[in-house]
Amino acid sequence: MKKHMFIPLFCSALLCAASFTFAASRIGPVSAYGQLQAGKNSSGQGRIYGSCSAYSTSGHEVQVKGMSLFWSIASDVGSPFWTSQIVTGLVSNMNVELVRAPMGVDEDWGDGNYFTDQTKYQALMDAVVQTAIDNDIYVIIDYHSHTAESNTSNAQTFFATMAQKWGGYNNVIFEIYNEPKGSWGDANAASYWPTLKTYATAVISTIRQYSDNLILVGTPYYDQYPNVAANSPLSDNNVAYTFHYYAGSHSTGTEGARAVTAINSGLSVFVSEWGTVNSDGDGSVAGSNSDWQSWMNTYKLSSANWSVSNKPEGASIFTTAGAWNYSTSGSWVKNNVFSTNPTSYTACSGTAISSSSAKSSSSAASSSSVKSSSSIASSSSISSSSSAKSSSSISISSSSVSSSSIAYSSSSESSSSMSSSSITSSSSESSSSFASSSSSSTSTGACIAFVNGVGDYANHCYNSGLNDMEAGVCYTQVAERGDIQYINETATDTYWWVPVDCESGITAIDNLAINALSVHISHKMLSLNVPSSTNIQVLVFSMLGNLKAKLFEGYANAGEHSYSLNSLAQGHYIIHIKGSFGEKFQTVNIK
Repeated sequence: MKKHMFIPLFCSALLCAASFTFAASRIGPVSAYGQLQAGKNSSGQGRIYGSCSAYSTSGHEVQVKGMSLFWSIASDVGSPFWTSQIVTGLVSNMNVELVRAPMGVDEDWGDGNYFTDQTKYQALMDAVVQTAIDNDIYVIIDYHSHTAESNTSNAQTFFATMAQKWGGYNNVIFEIYNEPKGSWGDANAASYWPTLKTYATAVISTIRQYSDNLILVGTPYYDQYPNVAANSPLSDNNVAYTFHYYAGSHSTGTEGARAVTAINSGLSVFVSEWGTVNSDGDGSVAGSNSDWQSWMNTYKLSSANWSVSNKPEGASIFTTAGAWNYSTSGSWVKNNVFSTNPTSYTACSGTAISSSSAKSSSSAASSSSVKSSSSIASSSSISSSSSAKSSSSISISSSSVSSSSIAYSSSSESSSSMSSSSITSSSSESSSSFASSSSSSTSTGACIAFVNGVGDYANHCYNSGLNDMEAGVCYTQVAERGDIQYINETATDTYWWVPVDCESGITAIDNLAINALSVHISHKMLSLNVPSSTNIQVLVFSMLGNLKAKLFEGYANAGEHSYSLNSLAQGHYIIHIKGSFGEKFQTVNIK
């Protein structure tokens, strides 16, 4: 629908390198709602819910509102805005809950596309997705094509890469087809839908090898006919059907009515692109915008506004002067749409924290970066040292496995040096994220988070009374950091700490054998023996606790199973295997 016109770039300062860290810096919508999931309300209407129990039932729907970037392949008015600084600014300046990343895959406007320069364009996507994770907002990985079904294998290749790399994060949503063309009219749309369904089925099958995250499916004629999917919906249980509108060209009573038909049939609908102006991306802000917003709010439709750009057209949120110089459309969206977004969020089972206040990455909610279904068990600790010895890179407490959370070190991760860090939770902790250190129910975990190389031990732990650790649970310094000391006595804010068995005195560093499942690596293949037929989950974490890959999730027969590790770089990783036999951990070194 939108035609690109090249203009000189007035904001070259936006070309900044992204900083790749792995923990959210705030409590935002992802920590509050969890993974987005398709569902129906009590009236049978399609809606979007969250994996957090507070947002998983009828009457507690999730609606998030954000911005779409411009085409990645527009080197002057698109890709310069695919930066960490811009995405962070959308959160801090405009209060968005979502960002959409439209990756050009089959058009070439003079600077190639994803498949002609994968290194360049993958870096752009990685920068946007990582920054969304850092800011605890949702991000749509959008296959921005009008002819995707003509090359299904390319789409499968693209989403295999994206799902393996990012599919373990609750933040991520996959949009597998931006705007299929087809022809206008119900009959034409209905006849086109089987082609789109065949394409979608193939691509969804690829994504599901690595991720169970929400998938957005394109519908006929520029996403104007989601209603045609009602008679033959996809079988996947976590898909939503896309609807696009431009207020200057479309009406709630015509195009909107088709979306309502889909909703009333039980399909979840997602407005992954909408504009304040005409469908060509230009024109003035239409007077019907308020009606469209009311319509979306009535049906709890999540949405992304087009577009983050300084292209001289009506839909751009910036003028040609560059970022944060708002156009008429940008000002309208900021003041009338995002002003209604929450300004604070309550982490799932946690404490309400203002969205404007930064939260230390050492205590960031785990739901922002690791799905609740894959959290590491409580009363356990995984640690690595700079010496990267396999015999001391993992430890498991002998206490029983239950629900859990992860406390992250703020140390940066690199493949060449494994910083001392720990993944730990208090035995009394049951939520997916740590609350503040003033909470007595999470005092052990919060204290550990603050002494993981950041924060002030005296203020956050000892002076708050948190030196009195829970009975039977002691903490000791990582061996490579020096002499063993109990945290209650001489801990400082520069050391990393792990749990120990207080009775036997066995340090967690040496506790490799307890609760460990034997696995082996050969030619970048992971092999393991499943003791009995069961549903299992096989996850790969970095040594800092960041989910790197979901190797398998589903029913597995007893016996040996093998999984490819080709997507992982060289280095040390933690394998987390969960089944009816319990939860098992083991480190591996991929060479």
